[in-house]
Amino acid sequence: MGDIIQLKDRAPWYGMTTKQIVGTQLRARREANGQTRIDVAALTGVAEAVVDAWESGEAQIPAGQLYRLAKHFRVPVASFFGIPT
Repeated sequence: MGDIIQLKDRAPWYGMTTKQIVGTQLRARREANGQTRIDVAALTGVAEAVVDAWESGEAQIPAGQLYRLAKHFRVPVASFFGIPT
């Protein structure tokens, strides 16, 4: 049991789904760049509500959109999965 608690303390994404991790990373990148959900919606050609669903982890970001976002933010796609780059 001690190992699980120790792992949990070291893993910031512990207990989150992949959609939640990617959404959290998208929100962080968007905010760090001073952009709104409307800006991201315009970039990706989707409604603002879709961007909200992505950021909340309710919906999965399609691979093509994730690639477009990574290119826009000038980061590797892997960074959206919490992988240090």
